[in-house]
Amino acid sequence: MLSVRPKPAAIAIIGILILGVALSASLHLVPLPPKTYAATHYITLNGSAAKGWNDTVPGPIINVTENDSVIMTLTSTDTPTPAPHQLYIDTNGNFNPASDCVSGIDKCSMFFGDTHPNPVTYSFNVDLPPGTYTYYCSVHQFMVGTFAVKGFRILSSPNSTAVVRGSSKMSTITLTSVNGFTGTASLSTISSSAGLLTSLNSSSVSLAPGGTSAVSLTVNVNSTTAVGTYNVLVNATIGFISHTTSVAVDVKKPGFSLSPNPAQLVILQGFSKSTRITLTSLNTFNGTVSLSASPQYPGITTAFVPPNVTLNKGLSPAASVLNVTVAPSVIAGEYDLTLTGTGISDTNTTLVKLVVGQDFNLTANPPELTFPQGSFATSRITLASLNGLKGNISLSSGGTPIGLAISFNTTSVNLSPGQTAYASVTISASQSAAPKAYNVTVTGTNSTRVRSVNLSITISGFAIKTSKASFDLMQGSRGNSTITLTSVNGFTGMMNLAVTGSSALTHSLTPSLASLIANKNLTATLVFYANASTGITQPGSYVFNVTGTVGSLSHSTTVTVTVTALPPPPKISGDFPIAVVAGTVVSMVAIVSVILFLTKRRRIKRRNLSVPPTN
Repeated sequence: MLSVRPKPAAIAIIGILILGVALSASLHLVPLPPKTYAATHYITLNGSAAKGWNDTVPGPIINVTENDSVIMTLTSTDTPTPAPHQLYIDTNGNFNPASDCVSGIDKCSMFFGDTHPNPVTYSFNVDLPPGTYTYYCSVHQFMVGTFAVKGFRILSSPNSTAVVRGSSKMSTITLTSVNGFTGTASLSTISSSAGLLTSLNSSSVSLAPGGTSAVSLTVNVNSTTAVGTYNVLVNATIGFISHTTSVAVDVKKPGFSLSPNPAQLVILQGFSKSTRITLTSLNTFNGTVSLSASPQYPGITTAFVPPNVTLNKGLSPAASVLNVTVAPSVIAGEYDLTLTGTGISDTNTTLVKLVVGQDFNLTANPPELTFPQGSFATSRITLASLNGLKGNISLSSGGTPIGLAISFNTTSVNLSPGQTAYASVTISASQSAAPKAYNVTVTGTNSTRVRSVNLSITISGFAIKTSKASFDLMQGSRGNSTITLTSVNGFTGMMNLAVTGSSALTHSLTPSLASLIANKNLTATLVFYANASTGITQPGSYVFNVTGTVGSLSHSTTVTVTVTALPPPPKISGDFPIAVVAGTVVSMVAIVSVILFLTKRRRIKRRNLSVPPTN
């Protein structure tokens, strides 16, 4: 009986293998480090005009990661007729290879197949935002596939915030995995001002496939930071991929506002009037505001009651009353008073206008008029006597905008002391007036005062244009032009369309009646046909007028069609008669030859059928 004993070397090898298995098992218990990207992908695509990419429709899914590089080998095995192909990755979703390939917006390979039978190598870097795109053959649009880019996005919410000096605000920074991307992000911040102190509640965050992760950004503003807008950038990096988001920080200082009511005082000499000044805390302002008025006009005295107002953040506004007294000796006229509020951290001003003596004012109702081209609208002008003013007020308008006409029912209004009087102003717009906004000023004038009121005028209407103002058309062919009608400033109505021109050139317009919707476009198609029969549509230029009408408003555009003659028939040598068969010029000799050939062939066939078979 033989016994087999393992040799020492074999025992050593077995031990090493057992130790390797143990170590391998223990290593798998340790988390692997995050993957870094910027890999290179080698991809082969075969284009077939009959079967698609790699003989599948849709083509294979291509998965890459941001910042990777792609090296494609592109081939075509179209037989027996080679077909041209071009790989086109549509990055903006508008399928426009003719433009986007030239401008470099999309990823586009060289043409291959057809006259380029050799394989083409197309290399590019994945510098696209993460997402899912479609790749095509720009020649055969049914050849499609999915180009998926893994990566992550970063957003801030809010992306802008107002911060009062000496306080802080927060923004949430969110990272989102796209197409199953995963990794651990390192985050950092950069501020455009040393007066902004930024911090994140975590400098790193893990991103799971298809998940989101968030950190909090806190922005602290020093009490001495200058008022203004600053930017804070938050950068996130995973492997070779970095993305940045920004937060705009609007630094404000605590302050207050001043608001007089009324802002104009009309005071007769020897009398007094008052206006109420409302003070409102802004941006957590706390403190006392001292009020003053300047300049000090001779004979005009001012007094605030109270002169000092205390504001508390979060509480209701406070107020003071300004009393103004005008001495009998003050000359009639207009005076500006600047009111100043001075607080511990802010100073603010507002203006009050004083009108000393008799006066009048103008108001318009309505102050805004909207109407279409070719029509008109009217506003009522109210004139009010102040401080006993009486006499005639002359009404006029400033420069009249092109396309508008302005008229008054009267240009002279008699005012009695303390009374009101009325006039009306009518604004008319011609059919050619541009549909847009206008300003019209109505001015009232007497011997001592000039007052005015503004009217806002909006003219609505429509515009008409053609896609082809002129084009050539050969006899026997068709052509068309698109007519576009555009509503402007809310114009709407039932549009009637008509076309006039020579009946020698057949034409039709569709539709001829349609509703024009406010601020939308309406399109119609004008089709022409140049008859090739002699004497129907002769060569030459034909002008057509297309008119759109809504109610009494009409606009037109023109289309010029130049009809050209058919080319002469091909010249055939010899004095043989010719004929036209299915639009082709054929020699009569050729026709007769074909007929004789067919007749002879039929006779031979009959003769063969009548001959008995031979043994």
